Amino acid sequence: MVDILSLSKTVFTEETMLYPTISFEHYKILLAEIKGRLKNAQLRVDIIVKYELIKFYWDIGKLIIESQKRAKWGNKLFEVLAKGLRRSFHNKEGFSERNLYNMRQFYLRYPDFEIFQALPAKLTGTHHVVLIQAFSIQISFFIGE
Repeated sequence: MVDILSLSKTVFTEETMLYPTISFEHYKILLAEIKGRLKNAQLRVDIIVKYELIKFYWDIGKLIIESQKRAKWGNKLFEVLAKGLRRSFHNKEGFSERNLYNMRQFYLRYPDFEIFQALPAKLTGTHHVVLIQAFSIQISFFIGE
């Protein structure tokens, strides 16, 4: 693997710079600034994507709850819905029976969307599933189930 910084030292020495007014030190500062901004932009994009995914999972959970109330569907809904979604989206992962059930549980746990104001996308969907499962185990333990 080529070390870019080492390569840049040989290419951009003070003697070989196209513009002698730009020193190698200024080049290193510029490079570091661009790299820092790129990393910050990537982080912001990652946070936005995670937030939107969590919001999407919450919305799906809400839709499932509302549909179950209106149509009085039982747990068979998860199996049928998972098959239909996988068929519609060419076996796209993420729509298994278990994941759809977790989306439903996620909505039930946070029905007022308050988690999103307190933790704006700092937790992934997986983190929420783990928290919900841990919370359920903790409640079961304390009430003696």
